[in-house]
Amino acid sequence: MKKHAFILMALMPILSFSQLVLNETKTDVIFEKIYEVNKTKKEIHQKAMEWIAINFKDANEVVKLNTTEKVITKGNFNLDVSSHQYSFVATIKFIMEISFKENKYKLNMNSFNASIDQNEVGLYQYFSNLDFNNFVKFYEKTRDEAKDKFTKKYMDKLLANENELKSQYENSLTTSNKFTKGSSNRVETIADDLFNYINSKTDNDW
Repeated sequence: MKKHAFILMALMPILSFSQLVLNETKTDVIFEKIYEVNKTKKEIHQKAMEWIAINFKDANEVVKLNTTEKVITKGNFNLDVSSHQYSFVATIKFIMEISFKENKYKLNMNSFNASIDQNEVGLYQYFSNLDFNNFVKFYEKTRDEAKDKFTKKYMDKLLANENELKSQYENSLTTSNKFTKGSSNRVETIADDLFNYINSKTDNDW
């Protein structure tokens, strides 16, 4: 568990190119898009709720708001991540907001967090651009704030070895790029699937 927690922390420094973008305060990543569909506001709402019921486990538990104007629900997906000699599965948690108007809806996905073995960090941290010097400062800060001896000892050993630090930096860039692109691809797939369902023909002739 500690090993995976450290890997999760070490993957943070990367600049990603995707539909997921940092918000203005750089405290979250968001996906937002307005979709036009040939349906009434009521029909869009109904189709969105059907899609949530089909694609989310315990839909009654994850839906936090359901009005004629907006639906807010919690969601998550798993992402396979490789880091040097390690491979693990991260759970990406998020909030989905769907707002309704006549012939269109707005999808906003926010509050993204990455979780491994119950250790959780904001996904926005993986979208930050760190050079090597700031990477070292980040590790120093992590060592100073660490509450367990395992992390402190590991960080002291790592910070004393510049070659190993550079290797870790290059590895984190490569792996974090896979992480952010993987998350972005999954988010876009979710958004496309929702659109295709809402935009599909409703067959009431049964």
